[in-house]
Amino acid sequence: MFNDFFLNILIIGTFLLLTGYIFRRNPSDLGVSIKIRIIAGLGTGHLGILLMSYPIHLGQNVIDLSNLTIYMIVTYAGPVPAILTTIVIILYRLFILGFTPVFLVLAIISLTIGIFDIFIIKMKVTSLKKSIYINVFNTTFSTIVLYIFMKPMGFSNNPASTLIFFVLFSFAGAFIIYSIFPFIKKGNITYREMEYYRIMTENLSDIISTFNYQWKYLYISPSSKRVLGYDSKEIVGRSIKYFIHAEDIDLVNSFKERLSNASGMATIRYRFMKKDGSYIWVESTLRSMKRGNGNIVEWIAASRDITEQKEIEGKLKDMSYIDGLTEIHNRRYFDEIIVREWDKAIINSEPISLLILDIDYFKNYNDTYGHLKGDECLKFVASSINNLILRGSDFVARYGGEEFVIISNNTNESGALVIAERVRRNVEALKIENINSEVKTTLTISIGVATILPNTTINFKKLIANADEALYKAKKNGRNRCEVFKLGSNPSSEKKD
Repeated sequence: MFNDFFLNILIIGTFLLLTGYIFRRNPSDLGVSIKIRIIAGLGTGHLGILLMSYPIHLGQNVIDLSNLTIYMIVTYAGPVPAILTTIVIILYRLFILGFTPVFLVLAIISLTIGIFDIFIIKMKVTSLKKSIYINVFNTTFSTIVLYIFMKPMGFSNNPASTLIFFVLFSFAGAFIIYSIFPFIKKGNITYREMEYYRIMTENLSDIISTFNYQWKYLYISPSSKRVLGYDSKEIVGRSIKYFIHAEDIDLVNSFKERLSNASGMATIRYRFMKKDGSYIWVESTLRSMKRGNGNIVEWIAASRDITEQKEIEGKLKDMSYIDGLTEIHNRRYFDEIIVREWDKAIINSEPISLLILDIDYFKNYNDTYGHLKGDECLKFVASSINNLILRGSDFVARYGGEEFVIISNNTNESGALVIAERVRRNVEALKIENINSEVKTTLTISIGVATILPNTTINFKKLIANADEALYKAKKNGRNRCEVFKLGSNPSSEKKD
């Protein structure tokens, strides 16, 4: 008896798990399409047939739990599948019993249960109450009808105990079904969510990846093929350090520290090697994944190709370094370059020279010819200076107003003075009219030159101050000349014009 019951429960449980797997892509109520509902109803009807084929033996009497399938399908799939299940069960009983009184009694039970279960399932109560109402009605109604028709049904040998066990097994079966189904439902929801995430991951332009503590890839989304040229299997198991540009490798070492902070998140830009050997700029947002004890298990990253963005940023940055009028470098870029060249000179133990140029009596020029002509004059002078500087390592910029600067690295004092004289003569040779100049009737410039062999005890600002002092000296001594900074000279207080 109990073995038969457990076999029935095993059949029901196996059926639930199997159908749960088959319909894992569909909502748990199986109500998406009529096709799904028909398949569910027919399938559950065949479960009823299987339960009738393996009845529970109670001495000389037998009972089956096939009507549990109606409870199961109406509760979790709705009216249409329930009707189909009921029809399948009735037809099978007709096939094995024929049109007999026993068939009529069992058919009435199944049909009544099916109709009333559909009515109950439409009630506006909780799913638990619906399940209780259906099970109570099904069991009570079946028991009453079987009790009334015990003799026609052929019950013998203490039929009352048979009905008691029928009630117990019916309630127990319904409880087990109600307990199993939420796990299947939850599993189906989880599966569909994973499917959604997989589809999103595969179609995102971003690359989703995970790493272990040794920075080896555990997973990378299929979009890596489109963006990087690699299949997932070509990356998984390898260290991210293999793909990162050598100049950016230190960023990897900073990941762990940055990801260990309170937020556990960091955004980093670096160059990543594609399969063809070229590099693209990548921006990765990484988040640490921790256990309950706070220990980091792995990292998850969302990465995207920002090569075009970097190119645009580079162009914008270049534009921000160019003087809008003269189209040579501006003061902002000079402030960066002087620091870089100073540091390089310290490392290489090389002298660095700075030339500051000022157009003589440029205020008089503007007053005489107007500001538009003044702008043209600045362009001519800037072009003359820029074209004369032949070394690619030398740097020319507009310092401000009518002042220009030249940085010449690895150049000693005498070499810097040669450059200064060449520039001065070249501007003078332009023969730009400046009739109100107090030097000549053509445009001239004055140049201050300073050279230092830098070390860590001197600041680059000293070089600028020395060149500025030499320029004041050139202007004080008559202009249209070059002066070199010498220790002990007194700075000029003469106002520039």
